[in-house]
Amino acid sequence: MTKKLTLAYSPCPNDTFVYGPLAVAERTIPGLDFTIRLHDVETLT
Repeated sequence: MTKKLTLAYSPCPNDTFVYGPLAVAERTIPGLDFTIRLHDVETLT
């Protein structure tokens, strides 16, 4: 069974480096399906 999760991160270079591979499906985590959202860092705090 696959769990759906929402992953929100800022377009800051540090965040993009960490979460980018998941966003473009370069890396996957078995059993998890991500919905990706990009937001300004001020809205994520």
